[in-house]
Amino acid sequence: PEGAIRLSPILDMLGVRYVILRGSPSVGTRPAFQGPDYWVMVNSNALARAFVPRRVETVTEDKARLERLASPEFDPRELACVESPLDLPKTCRGSAVIAEEIPTRVTVSVHMETPGLVVLADLWDKGWWADWNGQRVPILRVNHALRGVVLSAGEGTLVFRYAPASFTWGLRLAGLAMVVLLAWLGMILTKRAAGAARSQAKAS
Repeated sequence: PEGAIRLSPILDMLGVRYVILRGSPSVGTRPAFQGPDYWVMVNSNALARAFVPRRVETVTEDKARLERLASPEFDPRELACVESPLDLPKTCRGSAVIAEEIPTRVTVSVHMETPGLVVLADLWDKGWWADWNGQRVPILRVNHALRGVVLSAGEGTLVFRYAPASFTWGLRLAGLAMVVLLAWLGMILTKRAAGAARSQAKAS
Protein backbone atom coordinates (compact mmCIF):
# COMPACT_ATOMS: atom_id res chain seq x y z
CA PRO A 1 0.00 0.00 0.00
CA GLU A 2 1.01 3.64 -0.42
CA GLY A 3 3.40 4.68 2.32
CA ALA A 4 4.43 1.12 3.17
CA ILE A 5 7.50 -1.01 2.44
CA ARG A 6 7.40 -4.59 1.19
CA LEU A 7 9.71 -6.72 3.28
CA SER A 8 11.16 -10.14 2.56
CA PRO A 9 8.70 -12.96 3.34
CA ILE A 10 11.49 -14.61 5.34
CA LEU A 11 11.06 -11.82 7.90
CA ASP A 12 7.35 -12.66 8.01
CA MET A 13 8.20 -16.34 8.56
CA LEU A 14 10.60 -15.51 11.42
CA GLY A 15 8.06 -13.23 13.08
CA VAL A 16 10.15 -10.06 12.73
CA ARG A 17 7.62 -7.40 13.71
CA TYR A 18 9.83 -4.31 13.94
CA VAL A 19 12.44 -3.26 11.40
CA ILE A 20 14.93 -0.49 12.20
CA LEU A 21 16.47 1.40 9.28
CA ARG A 22 19.22 4.03 9.28
CA GLY A 23 18.91 7.48 7.76
CA SER A 24 15.64 9.17 6.90
CA PRO A 25 12.51 7.54 5.44
CA SER A 26 11.61 8.15 1.82
CA VAL A 27 8.83 10.56 0.90
CA GLY A 28 5.40 9.08 1.55
CA THR A 29 6.62 6.49 4.04
CA ARG A 30 4.89 6.56 7.40
CA PRO A 31 7.24 5.10 10.04
CA ALA A 32 5.96 4.03 13.45
CA PHE A 33 8.80 5.94 15.07
CA GLN A 34 11.55 8.23 13.81
CA GLY A 35 14.77 9.40 15.47
CA PRO A 36 17.59 11.72 14.34
CA ASP A 37 19.35 9.01 12.30
CA TYR A 38 16.97 6.04 12.21
CA TRP A 39 13.35 5.09 11.77
CA VAL A 40 11.17 2.09 12.63
CA MET A 41 8.63 0.26 10.50
CA VAL A 42 6.04 -2.20 11.84
CA ASN A 43 5.78 -5.41 9.83
CA SER A 44 2.05 -6.13 9.93
CA ASN A 45 2.59 -9.40 7.99
CA ALA A 46 4.79 -10.98 10.67
CA LEU A 47 3.61 -14.45 11.64
CA ALA A 48 3.32 -15.78 15.16
CA ARG A 49 6.15 -18.14 16.18
CA ALA A 50 3.86 -21.16 15.90
CA PHE A 51 1.65 -21.53 12.82
CA VAL A 52 0.10 -24.05 10.42
CA PRO A 53 0.84 -23.45 6.69
CA ARG A 54 -1.94 -24.35 4.27
CA ARG A 55 0.27 -26.43 1.95
CA VAL A 56 3.40 -28.54 2.33
CA GLU A 57 5.77 -29.15 -0.55
CA THR A 58 8.78 -31.46 -0.81
CA VAL A 59 11.99 -29.80 -2.04
CA THR A 60 14.89 -32.21 -1.61
CA GLU A 61 17.78 -30.06 -2.89
CA ASP A 62 19.16 -27.36 -0.58
CA LYS A 63 19.82 -24.89 -3.39
CA ALA A 64 16.32 -25.21 -4.84
CA ARG A 65 14.79 -24.89 -1.38
CA LEU A 66 16.73 -21.72 -0.58
CA GLU A 67 15.79 -20.22 -3.95
CA ARG A 68 12.16 -20.94 -3.22
CA LEU A 69 12.36 -19.28 0.17
CA ALA A 70 14.19 -16.24 -1.24
CA SER A 71 11.52 -15.62 -3.89
CA PRO A 72 9.36 -12.51 -3.30
CA GLU A 73 6.34 -14.71 -4.10
CA PHE A 74 7.05 -17.07 -1.20
CA ASP A 75 4.29 -16.88 1.42
CA PRO A 76 5.00 -18.80 4.65
CA ARG A 77 1.28 -18.79 5.46
CA GLU A 78 0.54 -20.70 2.29
CA LEU A 79 3.56 -22.95 1.88
CA ALA A 80 6.13 -24.86 3.90
CA CYS A 81 9.06 -26.68 2.30
CA VAL A 82 10.27 -30.01 3.70
CA GLU A 83 13.10 -32.36 2.71
CA SER A 84 11.13 -35.61 2.32
CA PRO A 85 7.57 -36.45 1.16
CA LEU A 86 4.71 -36.30 3.68
CA ASP A 87 1.27 -37.84 3.48
CA LEU A 88 -0.86 -34.73 4.03
CA PRO A 89 -3.99 -33.29 2.38
CA LYS A 90 -3.64 -30.68 -0.35
CA THR A 91 -5.01 -28.05 2.00
CA CYS A 92 -4.23 -28.10 5.71
CA ARG A 93 -6.20 -26.16 8.32
CA GLY A 94 -5.34 -25.58 11.94
CA SER A 95 -4.04 -23.16 14.53
CA ALA A 96 -1.23 -23.16 17.08
CA VAL A 97 -0.53 -20.85 20.01
CA ILE A 98 2.46 -20.89 22.37
CA ALA A 99 1.04 -21.45 25.85
CA GLU A 100 4.20 -21.62 27.94
CA GLU A 101 7.92 -21.24 27.39
CA ILE A 102 11.23 -21.58 29.17
CA PRO A 103 14.67 -21.85 27.49
CA THR A 104 14.57 -25.66 27.36
CA ARG A 105 10.84 -26.23 26.80
CA VAL A 106 8.14 -24.73 24.56
CA THR A 107 4.51 -25.75 25.06
CA VAL A 108 2.11 -25.17 22.16
CA SER A 109 -1.68 -25.48 22.24
CA VAL A 110 -2.83 -26.90 18.90
CA HIS A 111 -6.19 -27.26 17.16
CA MET A 112 -6.01 -29.15 13.87
CA GLU A 113 -9.09 -29.24 11.65
CA THR A 114 -7.22 -31.51 9.24
CA PRO A 115 -3.91 -33.35 9.41
CA GLY A 116 -1.13 -30.85 8.88
CA LEU A 117 2.25 -29.45 9.82
CA VAL A 118 2.79 -27.28 12.87
CA VAL A 119 5.79 -25.01 12.36
CA LEU A 120 7.72 -23.44 15.22
CA ALA A 121 9.85 -20.58 13.93
CA ASP A 122 12.87 -21.59 16.02
CA LEU A 123 16.13 -23.08 14.83
CA TRP A 124 16.09 -26.83 14.18
CA ASP A 125 18.58 -28.79 16.26
CA LYS A 126 18.89 -32.52 16.86
CA GLY A 127 18.92 -31.90 20.61
CA TRP A 128 15.20 -31.00 20.55
CA TRP A 129 12.46 -33.63 21.14
CA ALA A 130 8.70 -33.30 20.76
CA ASP A 131 5.71 -34.90 22.47
CA TRP A 132 2.12 -34.71 21.18
CA ASN A 133 -0.35 -35.39 24.00
CA GLY A 134 2.36 -37.36 25.79
CA GLN A 135 3.49 -39.40 22.76
CA ARG A 136 6.91 -38.88 21.16
CA VAL A 137 6.73 -37.48 17.60
CA PRO A 138 9.59 -36.71 15.19
CA ILE A 139 10.71 -33.14 14.53
CA LEU A 140 11.25 -32.28 10.88
CA ARG A 141 13.48 -29.61 9.36
CA VAL A 142 11.04 -27.16 7.75
CA ASN A 143 11.84 -24.22 5.47
CA HIS A 144 15.50 -25.26 5.58
CA ALA A 145 16.16 -24.33 9.22
CA LEU A 146 12.99 -24.34 11.35
CA ARG A 147 11.22 -27.01 13.41
CA GLY A 148 8.03 -28.72 12.31
CA VAL A 149 5.85 -31.60 13.50
CA VAL A 150 3.23 -33.50 11.50
CA LEU A 151 0.00 -33.92 13.47
CA SER A 152 -3.34 -35.58 12.85
CA ALA A 153 -6.66 -33.77 13.16
CA GLY A 154 -7.69 -32.96 16.71
CA GLU A 155 -6.79 -30.83 19.71
CA GLY A 156 -3.95 -31.21 22.15
CA THR A 157 -0.64 -30.04 23.52
CA LEU A 158 2.63 -30.14 21.63
CA VAL A 159 5.71 -29.88 23.83
CA PHE A 160 9.23 -29.24 22.53
CA ARG A 161 12.01 -30.21 24.97
CA TYR A 162 15.74 -29.63 24.66
CA ALA A 163 17.71 -32.67 25.78
CA PRO A 164 20.88 -33.09 23.70
CA ALA A 165 22.90 -36.31 23.89
CA SER A 166 25.88 -34.36 25.26
CA PHE A 167 23.77 -33.26 28.22
CA THR A 168 22.69 -36.84 28.93
CA TRP A 169 26.29 -38.09 28.75
CA GLY A 170 27.35 -35.22 30.99
CA LEU A 171 24.84 -36.30 33.64
CA ARG A 172 26.03 -39.92 33.39
CA LEU A 173 29.68 -38.91 33.76
CA ALA A 174 28.83 -36.63 36.67
CA GLY A 175 26.98 -39.52 38.34
CA LEU A 176 29.94 -41.85 37.78
CA ALA A 177 32.32 -39.25 39.21
CA MET A 178 30.09 -38.92 42.28
CA VAL A 179 30.09 -42.71 42.82
CA VAL A 180 33.89 -42.81 42.54
CA LEU A 181 34.21 -39.88 44.96
CA LEU A 182 31.90 -41.49 47.52
CA ALA A 183 33.77 -44.81 47.23
CA TRP A 184 37.09 -43.03 47.75
CA LEU A 185 35.77 -41.15 50.79
CA GLY A 186 34.37 -44.42 52.16
CA MET A 187 37.78 -46.07 51.86
CA ILE A 188 39.50 -43.17 53.64
CA LEU A 189 36.95 -43.17 56.48
CA THR A 190 37.24 -46.96 56.82
CA LYS A 191 41.05 -46.77 57.05
CA ARG A 192 40.83 -43.98 59.63
CA ALA A 193 38.32 -45.94 61.71
CA ALA A 194 40.53 -49.04 61.57
CA GLY A 195 43.59 -47.00 62.56
CA ALA A 196 41.73 -45.44 65.48
CA ALA A 197 40.59 -48.90 66.66
CA ARG A 198 44.18 -50.21 66.58
CA SER A 199 45.42 -47.20 68.51
CA GLN A 200 42.82 -47.73 71.23
CA ALA A 201 43.69 -51.44 71.41
CA LYS A 202 47.39 -50.67 71.93
CA ALA A 203 46.60 -48.05 74.56
CA SER A 204 44.51 -50.44 76.55
